[in-house]
Amino acid sequence: MSDNQNLLAGQRRALILDEVRRRGGIRVSELTRMLQVSDMTVRRDLDVLARQGALEKVHGGAVPVAERRTHEPGFEAKSSLELSAKSAIARAAATLATPGSAVALSGGTTTFALAHELLEVADLTVVTNSVRVADVFHHARQSTDGHRAGGGGAATVVL
Repeated sequence: MSDNQNLLAGQRRALILDEVRRRGGIRVSELTRMLQVSDMTVRRDLDVLARQGALEKVHGGAVPVAERRTHEPGFEAKSSLELSAKSAIARAAATLATPGSAVALSGGTTTFALAHELLEVADLTVVTNSVRVADVFHHARQSTDGHRAGGGGAATVVL
């Protein structure tokens, strides 16, 4: 969208609503880039649209009203969203784990990506409430016969 800075408020809100409906939700940061306006302008527009019942504001963005109340995307659907961000977060978080340490991982898609990164940490203890996360370590243990390339033992997982 070019030259969006000259849009009238009503035109901008119509574009926001179209994007929210088309994508199933959108972040404030995406709207500021797309519309070339400040985050405060976007937040004010979202406030107006939310008061009108056209969308629902959520932390960091907005979702369609019907979408929020009737459907939460499942793990598989969320797994394909924001892959580069999840990967970057996982790589950065994995650097904080040291051999012999313990970590707790919840059952989200970002922590699932982190589990794959943590496979390289020797003698790690992982506490999780997620069967998917536990499976990452279980399958790695089977494929390496209990030993990591770095010479340390495979992770111990507590589910």
